Amino acid sequence: MSYIKHLITRKLKVSINFQELLKDSVYYPASGIGGRGIEKLGKYSNSFIHADYSCNKEKVTESMEKDFENLGYKTVGVRSVNVKHFDFNGAGILNFPKQKSEIERGKFLNNAIAKLPVFALLAVYQYEGDVPRDLQNFSILHIGGEACDVLEKLYFRNKINPKGIAIFNPSEGYGDNWTMFRDTNYRFYQTLLANCQQQGAQMPEYLATNMTSQKECFWPNYQHINSGKTWTNGSLVEADVFQFNATPSNNQTELDL
Repeated sequence: MSYIKHLITRKLKVSINFQELLKDSVYYPASGIGGRGIEKLGKYSNSFIHADYSCNKEKVTESMEKDFENLGYKTVGVRSVNVKHFDFNGAGILNFPKQKSEIERGKFLNNAIAKLPVFALLAVYQYEGDVPRDLQNFSILHIGGEACDVLEKLYFRNKINPKGIAIFNPSEGYGDNWTMFRDTNYRFYQTLLANCQQQGAQMPEYLATNMTSQKECFWPNYQHINSGKTWTNGSLVEADVFQFNATPSNNQTELDL
């Protein structure tokens, strides 16, 4: 976790090492401006990667500057990051067989998402409160792009999978997102699996979500480790944290390329 300390010491006035940010990071697709990934997985990581094209740059900047003050965190800095070389345009780099709904929503992706201006903001925080906290410093890299596209071009290209994944009410299908994050046959999970099978990455060790039934994870080989309440869309709901068990189960989804 020393890289975040380095960014704090230099007050973000350095070139950004994306591989260092990605290492042991938590990825929160369709994040909005929420902090639930930090809340639920902050004991396992202090680097958080958010992706959401539905929040504009001004809204994200304002949230980054103010939202953690009442928790005792000082905003050390917020800066724009040049991500043009990643070519976040909604078009993936992996040629997966697409599900019917993905093909239908892909038309929306090409016509709408690809025309949105992609931006990236990086913020770092240092804890200065009186109540002891495990998370003393952390960073958020928010990319205003499509979640699967960011997963492929940021993580897959660097042969890294996130250490943790946060999935909270992502408006799947005919909401704001064109894919199904929980379905193992769809692009999000298949990208994680391809990174393991093709490039030797590891499956995310932790998964935090409020979208399970009876503490059974929607992805195979994930075991429930804890639960707790969290605020989501103005309501207090139950959220579960799961840990990956490397022992294969009979229902492990295979990648079909």
